[in-house]
Amino acid sequence: MKLLLSTAILAIIIISQSFAQWTHQNSGTSERFLSNHFIDETTGWAAGDNGTIVKTTNGGMDWVSLNIGALQDIHALFFIDSLVGGQ
Repeated sequence: MKLLLSTAILAIIIISQSFAQWTHQNSGTSERFLSNHFIDETTGWAAGDNGTIVKTTNGGMDWVSLNIGALQDIHALFFIDSLVGGQ
């Protein structure tokens, strides 16, 4: 009985620690995001429907909308550094 109880407690601890801890971030747009890329823990971009691209420089606390003139959905993007990127 002790073994069963110990195993159950251990399983509960492992399961509760294995779920990702997500926090809702306000991007300033209602568009759906399809891709994101971070070059470090603070600087990153997210892109998606209708050419939407947003950038953060503080780990996602604030986002700035970038207009590249694209109207098509962006399914992937990458950056080499804080200035050079592509889709």
